[in-house]
Amino acid sequence: MDPANADNAYLWFGQYAPHASVYAPVFAKVDRVPTEYSASSLFAFDKQSSFWVNALVGNWAARFYRFAHPYVSAAQRQLETGAEQLVADIREQAAEMKRRDGDSAMRQFLTEQSELFARESVASMWQLFEYLVTVFHDGYEMTGFDKGELHAKKLFYPKWWLELVGFFGEGHEPSGEGQPGASMSSGAASSEAYGVSYTVTLLSCLLTGGLGVAAGVVMSRKRAKTEYHRIQ
Repeated sequence: MDPANADNAYLWFGQYAPHASVYAPVFAKVDRVPTEYSASSLFAFDKQSSFWVNALVGNWAARFYRFAHPYVSAAQRQLETGAEQLVADIREQAAEMKRRDGDSAMRQFLTEQSELFARESVASMWQLFEYLVTVFHDGYEMTGFDKGELHAKKLFYPKWWLELVGFFGEGHEPSGEGQPGASMSSGAASSEAYGVSYTVTLLSCLLTGGLGVAAGVVMSRKRAKTEYHRIQ
């Protein structure tokens, strides 16, 4: 909110759990809510829905949370930071449009920008989901995409957990290795570091195309209409 100027008000909106949602700006002075947030239902899966694509990311990443969440976290930072950097330009454009063409024109402009943020957020999360499925599947983490030679690392429960639940049977003496809170092995650490690094590179490319489109629309003031449907 902006106490000095109500035209600048906007909120960061996401429809799924915070750990697996990408939040996007939605301006307060709009004529309609982006379809990605308004035209979906729990009764049926919808590929255009912000909720459903974030739910896909969250549920898939939860299967390999320790390994997959760094990818999701990197995507959140990249996409939300990129969107935040565009908000100031949008506010300036909106103020200029209101001075020149009136309040109605400004509302239409802010409506279109909110819709654009929603569309790009959904598209980017779909690409993240597809990438997560490619990296994590069938109990393995695949690496080496940037080198053209894939390597599969088997994912399993840590040894301390297996000992805690009696996986090794009676008579097995706990080793005390890898207890919760202990430093992770160099292999695991390098794996997670690789995941975040590679994801940042990937998402930077996505943002160049996705949020780059948003920036282009802001500067050129293009207008595109999106059909709005009520939730039944």
